[in-house]
Amino acid sequence: MKSFLCYLIALFLAIACIDNASFSYAESAPKPTSAPAKPGFLEEKHDNGQLKARYAIDAKGVKSGMYTLFTDDAKRVERGVYKNGQLDGSRQTFYPNGNPKLSESYRNGKLDGSITEYDEKGSGVRAAQYANGVAITDRTLVEGLMIYPRSIEIVTAELEKIRKQKIETLKETTPVPAHEGANDSQEDRENAVRRLMEYRYLSYVPHTGIVLDPMYNAHDEAAAAILSKIGKLDHTPANPGWPDDRYKFAYKGTSSSNIFQSSGRESMNVSSVNAYMDDSDQSNIDRVGHRRWCLNPALGKVGFGSFKGFSAMWSMDHSRKDIPPYDFVACPGPGYYPTTHFGNKHAWSISVSEAKYAKPAKGAVKASITPVEIQLSKNKISATGKAFDLDYENLELGGFGISNCIIFRPAAFKMEEGKAYLVDVVGLKGTNGRPAPLRYVVQFFKPESAKMTE
Repeated sequence: MKSFLCYLIALFLAIACIDNASFSYAESAPKPTSAPAKPGFLEEKHDNGQLKARYAIDAKGVKSGMYTLFTDDAKRVERGVYKNGQLDGSRQTFYPNGNPKLSESYRNGKLDGSITEYDEKGSGVRAAQYANGVAITDRTLVEGLMIYPRSIEIVTAELEKIRKQKIETLKETTPVPAHEGANDSQEDRENAVRRLMEYRYLSYVPHTGIVLDPMYNAHDEAAAAILSKIGKLDHTPANPGWPDDRYKFAYKGTSSSNIFQSSGRESMNVSSVNAYMDDSDQSNIDRVGHRRWCLNPALGKVGFGSFKGFSAMWSMDHSRKDIPPYDFVACPGPGYYPTTHFGNKHAWSISVSEAKYAKPAKGAVKASITPVEIQLSKNKISATGKAFDLDYENLELGGFGISNCIIFRPAAFKMEEGKAYLVDVVGLKGTNGRPAPLRYVVQFFKPESAKMTE
């Protein structure tokens, strides 16, 4: 009986312990302190309390989804799409009147796809195409005139590409004969081709695929040697006492090439190309013939040779077959043009296509250069001053690569980065005999990456 009583007491205590344990467990269970994070919106306000920005955000507070920006008087100025904190999708900006200003597309934070810029009335003035943040095309049209055929970004990128271009020297098809002279530097020779390519690109002349011809190189080595021998520039030098075969080989070089002399220690062949593209000294400005040979659309093969302070560039080549149609070849070329490739005292030149224009009449053609402002929002070109006075004008009809060249130079001109200039030529006629005025804009820029290749 006593043992049974002990059993009941033990059982009672055990049950009591279990109940106490259960009560204690229930009391110590954690209570929810906040709701789990959810997607929502992030808003910013102007000082006057008006909504400034509204961004869709994910559960982590990262911008993901639509966003809109507003002015302090509640006008929408921008909208677009974010994904994981980066622009991804369409983005638009707006004029105060509500019309679109810019429409572009992004992927993973980079421009990707088409871009369109509009004037205030809704007409497109700029169209561009990007791929993974890199500009493929970018053109701006104002008052129906192609103001910028390509952007500064595209120009500088292509110049960088040219400077890294491998330059090919063709294999000899016939043995190069022994000749006088040599070449100071193969590297300089190849850099000269690259520099030539840069100028041609900036004037919208075919610039890729230019190769060095070993025979042209040899003729130019001999040309530089005979010029060094006589101590002056001469396209038709007399024989200084050389064997006849060596003299004729050198003469072929001098008479078929641009030639250059310098007393400096710079890279001769590269410097020669810069000099040819200047061509504005008293003895060359009337025809800018060296420049026109450099910009000859038909040029496909070239030669360079430098020797003891003289250099020659074989220029009379017409081997290129893939020549696209063109209206004119100008220096400086239309649109954005780097200050590193032009000078304040350089003559401006325009060679017009014989396929598009009738042979100009001397005295009937007049060119002008006027400083202007480009207003994309107004779709307008506005003069900011009068046309420059010219200190030189000429019309040269000879066949230096391209015939029919208009040459003019503004007096007291100074290139200014960001300034635009309207070139206007009147007095030209098309091949149909009707007036064919020519107009384009040049805007100079100075990129860090567009340094002289010397």
